Amino acid sequence: MNSMLQIMQQKKKNFDTDWSKNVCDISTCLSADFLNLCFLNFSEGESGHR
Repeated sequence: MNSMLQIMQQKKKNFDTDWSKNVCDISTCLSADFLNLCFLNFSEGESGHR
């Protein structure tokens, strides 16, 4: 359980660090929140007329 928490914290750190260059990189978007955020960003980018 602790290792899982560490992994999530590391992913968040990576996500925050890479945000400007890589809004939706699969490796930084494995948690549900990040995946959802990436999906929303992708959807807005793909269909801006919506």
